[in-house]
Amino acid sequence: MQPRTKLEKQVVELSSKLKPLDSDYLEYGKPKLFYKYATPHYTKGTCLECGETINENLRGLKKTTCKCSKETLRVAKINYASTYGYVVVLDAYQGFQVIRYIQLEHFISKGSPARYSSFECAQEWISEKGKVVALSSNTAGNYYYGGKYFIKEPIEVKSGIGINNFIIHPKKKITPLLKRNGVKSNLHKINPTLLFKLLLSNNRAETLFKANQYGLLKDMASSSLGVNNINKYWSSIKICIRNNYIIENAYTWYDTLQLLNHFGKDLHSPKYVCPSDLTKLHDKLVEKKREETRRLRYLETLKEMSEFNPIYIEARQKYFHLRFTEGPITITPIQSVYQLKEESDALKHCAFENRYHDKENSLLLSAHVNNTAIETIEVSLERMKIIQARGFNNEASKYNSVIVDLVKKNINQIKKAYRKKENIPKIAV
Repeated sequence: MQPRTKLEKQVVELSSKLKPLDSDYLEYGKPKLFYKYATPHYTKGTCLECGETINENLRGLKKTTCKCSKETLRVAKINYASTYGYVVVLDAYQGFQVIRYIQLEHFISKGSPARYSSFECAQEWISEKGKVVALSSNTAGNYYYGGKYFIKEPIEVKSGIGINNFIIHPKKKITPLLKRNGVKSNLHKINPTLLFKLLLSNNRAETLFKANQYGLLKDMASSSLGVNNINKYWSSIKICIRNNYIIENAYTWYDTLQLLNHFGKDLHSPKYVCPSDLTKLHDKLVEKKREETRRLRYLETLKEMSEFNPIYIEARQKYFHLRFTEGPITITPIQSVYQLKEESDALKHCAFENRYHDKENSLLLSAHVNNTAIETIEVSLERMKIIQARGFNNEASKYNSVIVDLVKKNINQIKKAYRKKENIPKIAV
């Protein structure tokens, strides 16, 4: 993309004047970005770094040592491979903070020494107002020459770089403005582009950085939600800063504040926003919220049962006299919504939760053995057939076949009761 704005044109021009980087960045990145390997071959092996034969049976080993370099090698069945990594160099030029990306390639081939190559593939220029202009070169394979790295032509303006798997070189050049805002050498594992952009455009980010609130700052840099949380809880954050309370885990702290607010606690009190054990307080509030939710659900369930119970009884009372027995098994109609709820809880099935009591053309029966419910049976009043018979955890009990046969033998009694019922009101849906 060609530069269009005044800032983009300025950056492209300055990039051409930027001094090349020394080649020692390759030596810095090699041991940190790439593993070194040896590959087994019959009773010997080959070092894929220097290409020499290893007079050792490597089969079954995970590691070995190169006789030439004395370096530790990982043992793997590899004939050739090519891997990439990136070194980020922080530079400063004409008031811009420049983030320079060097792509390193590690190529290994059995029988040959490993080859390394590199070139400067991209740059990000951050203005004093926090505006970012990204540049990149699409010309791969233009490696460093003359002991220097150059970003190769053609240079294009990009909407973003999108490189995340990089290491940062310890030699850093920081603009005076960022130094004023608290940046020294340690970036505290925060993406440099996001960090510098925030520090140059957001006063609250600067405050957090100087107050060592790196957990909050990292969350702030990660998404717009993090910025919104900073703005929403800024008063509480200032209390933490005044009390020298460092928030390590931003997510847990924000979640805790939401719970505290839910329970009406004062978010301006150090007692709540600066807990000595954040995890313990968070877990306590989560359990309290769960208990509240369970209580509300129980109250809603009671309300539903009280509403539907009279309707259920009026619609099914013609069947309540039915009773089928065989041996220890007794089958009777479920006579209330409360009984269905109790049986669903005991057998851990979903008859109540799925509102079987609200089904117009179903008859619910309960099978008992020695006064203990073992299965719930649903019979279709339209087809006069068993729809299902389920016991604990929706599984069939060991009496299932006997229960099903017993209901089938007495289906005529259900038909007789069905024909006699008159003007049974329709159950509300």
